[in-house]
Amino acid sequence: MHMLTMVQCNCSSMQDFDVIGRERNDGLYSALAYLLFKLSEECLLSLGTSIFMSAAVFFAVKLQGNWLLFWFAFYLTTCTGIGNTLM
Repeated sequence: MHMLTMVQCNCSSMQDFDVIGRERNDGLYSALAYLLFKLSEECLLSLGTSIFMSAAVFFAVKLQGNWLLFWFAFYLTTCTGIGNTLM
């Protein structure tokens, strides 16, 4: 079931690429505008996940120090990975 959901998700994103390509060819927006929007959208969506996962790792491993600094580093690393994937 999980694999089927991933396949459906990938197919819908591929359909989005057709629409995006057509809109870019029509001159509705630039590639940079699309990239910045997608990056901000994906980073906003990963905000909750990064808070949960960094707290789980930080407290499960019993790390010492500032959790907010650990979360911020975790979040920036996640956003950097998202940015590299979009390029």
